[in-house]
Amino acid sequence: MTHRHRVISSSCCDLSAEVARGQFSSRLYLQLSGFTINVPSLAQRKEDIPAFVNMMIPQYNTALAKSTVGMEPDAMELMVEFEWPLNLVQLEKVLRQMIAASSGFYITAAEVAVVLQNEMRKVSALPPAVDLSGTLEDIERRVIEQVLREENMNQSAAAKRLESAEAPCGERSPAAAENKQKGPGHREYPCAPDQISQRGSFTCLGFPARGRRCGG
Repeated sequence: MTHRHRVISSSCCDLSAEVARGQFSSRLYLQLSGFTINVPSLAQRKEDIPAFVNMMIPQYNTALAKSTVGMEPDAMELMVEFEWPLNLVQLEKVLRQMIAASSGFYITAAEVAVVLQNEMRKVSALPPAVDLSGTLEDIERRVIEQVLREENMNQSAAAKRLESAEAPCGERSPAAAENKQKGPGHREYPCAPDQISQRGSFTCLGFPARGRRCGG
């Protein structure tokens, strides 16, 4: 029996531009781009924000047992001025939070300002996206470097995070498989490029080449 599958994919960036920069596979792009719909980001169609808000309010009133009528004009102006880097998903989450916290029939500008300030702090604290271009070893190296930075170059903490992120269903990274072959007492830890000559008791993962020993 022949099965036909339909694949629907989405992206928040211009994939054709990413292909031109060599950051995305041209073959994969051609396979995915049979029929493309370009949807502008929320920041590019801010005139739609009041309509989205007014459409969502009754839904969240029902879900949260609230009776919010709408937003004060100043509050809606703040909503329109916000850049919404995470698009409609972020708008939905923020509006739900505002309705849950509001004590009146209309959401005030002060209530909007508090939520949007907290939202900006959360967005600015997000780690940068990992560049997925290049070989698997290139990607692995960038992931290890990012985890090290997030752990303030603490190699033990980074190693625990990387070990817990191993693939499911028994799939292991090459380093983990090598550890298993060498025995339960052996561990390989990531080290930063500038620390290669400063460590001598463990093996670096991908810095600068897989399996290289750190010099003592």
